[in-house]
Amino acid sequence: MCKLFPFLFPLLLLGCKTSAPSFSTNLQQLDKLLGHSPKSVADSLSHLDISRMNKADQAYFYLLEASAKDKNYRKLTSDSTLRIAEKYFTQTNDRYNLGRTQYYIAKYFFNANQPTDAFIILKEAENNIHQAPPTDFHLLGLIYSQHGAIHARQGNYQEAQYYYQKSFNAFTETKDTVSMLISTKQLAWALVCQEKYKQSKEILQKGIDIIEQNTKTNNPQLLQIHASLLNVLNLYYQKTKNYNEALNVSKQAIILLEKENIHVPSNYYSALITTYIDKHQIDSIYPYCQKMLTNSITEKNLLNQLTVYKNLIDYEKTKRNYKPLSEHQEKYIELKDTYNKQLKFNEVIKLEKKYNYSEKERLYYKAKTKNLWLLILMLILIIIASLILLYSTWLQRKLKDKNLQLSEQIKKVEWGLVLSKELIRENSNQYIQLEKVLNRYATLVPQQLFEEFRSLHHSQQIQYSQRLLFSLTNINNEFSRKLKQKHPNLTSNDILLASMIHYQWELENIAHVFQTSLEAIQKRSIRLKTKLERKERNIESLEKYLIKNLKQCHDNTCPATK
Repeated sequence: MCKLFPFLFPLLLLGCKTSAPSFSTNLQQLDKLLGHSPKSVADSLSHLDISRMNKADQAYFYLLEASAKDKNYRKLTSDSTLRIAEKYFTQTNDRYNLGRTQYYIAKYFFNANQPTDAFIILKEAENNIHQAPPTDFHLLGLIYSQHGAIHARQGNYQEAQYYYQKSFNAFTETKDTVSMLISTKQLAWALVCQEKYKQSKEILQKGIDIIEQNTKTNNPQLLQIHASLLNVLNLYYQKTKNYNEALNVSKQAIILLEKENIHVPSNYYSALITTYIDKHQIDSIYPYCQKMLTNSITEKNLLNQLTVYKNLIDYEKTKRNYKPLSEHQEKYIELKDTYNKQLKFNEVIKLEKKYNYSEKERLYYKAKTKNLWLLILMLILIIIASLILLYSTWLQRKLKDKNLQLSEQIKKVEWGLVLSKELIRENSNQYIQLEKVLNRYATLVPQQLFEEFRSLHHSQQIQYSQRLLFSLTNINNEFSRKLKQKHPNLTSNDILLASMIHYQWELENIAHVFQTSLEAIQKRSIRLKTKLERKERNIESLEKYLIKNLKQCHDNTCPATK
């Protein structure tokens, strides 16, 4: 062993150098900072050497990388690294991180305009988060919000409302004000799309009240949410034709963002311009059209650019400014051709994907329904098996009690038979002694009196033995009654012999009772069979007839012989 040490030591050093160091602690700390400082987390992740990490740290790194990009409002360009993390968390049964990973994969599919794949993997993420206690309500809220966005894109506003409400409830559970307000805006918008204006107004007003209570924080994110809620409220006032209030909230939303030098989405200007047009105040739209055009070009929003040029054309017509009108028309036609080409292509893709989405959703719910029916069937089978087991247990217990009772009865009968044999034996001995006394003094007694006394002596002996054995061999008196009913020509000795055979007495015991030999009992059995054959033809075996045939007659009521 000492000789091998110089060779083993370099190998150990080599193993220590080549083994991957653990980044688990650093990654966990970065995970905790994601909610407060996602930009610094993204910078820290970019300086880590992933090639030195083990598989667990690599999976965790890919998850944090996707999360940091999402929180910094950067779209994921690929799901390849997330698929590596998903595979690892599936193998290790890490439900929580698996659900997180699947959420970001679903966001990638949604941004890539693949709502079908996004919907399916979001369902898996939701199931995994529910199976990873304690439940992360914030992550559940994000999943429900993404579900709502998928359904809203497909025009399923009722389903979108359902998921936005679940998202709102989840964020309320975690007291996440910003996320809760975003869900408020989404829910109000889904209600407006369903023409549920009253409900949308109530929800929007609650959200605005919450923000106004937190104005002292000067949080840019809260300001953006406040402006978005006011913009949705503008839509509500437009639908209800309250144009003055619509103008008021729309200007308020724009001023909030412009005051803090925050980019104003072109849709906000579009809502304000539309309100002016509905009020027939087209002269007021020009400055807002210029701002909307600038911001829509920045956003690369072709549809809003078309809307701006259309509004400018209408404006120049009212002013009779034909030169700018002609320029706007040329630009409008150029943009419209580009938009129509893009629209036709997008519509075809959208219809195809919408069909695929509906079909996959149908198959998904069909599989879920099938699993539910299988579960119900298994429960029914378990219940039936339990009932059968309970019944068999009850029946077995009942039979056990009955067997105990029969065993007790058999013991009593056996004890009675043994006792009766002893009594018969003693009785017979007494009668034999008495007969010896009579025979000894036969010459002293008149012959007629002697014969009468002797006859009476024999008849009493026989009657005593018959009564005792008759009651023991036929306890319930049914067998002898049925036998007499079917064969009225039998004597009491015949019935006694038949009863003993029926109850399967041994021949030696029968011979002992009748105080005769086995040959004499066999002859009596032959004579008994001959008597029975007067009513029953072709009796092959006396024992079989008395034990089995008459047992059926004993168990069931035999018809009386005429």
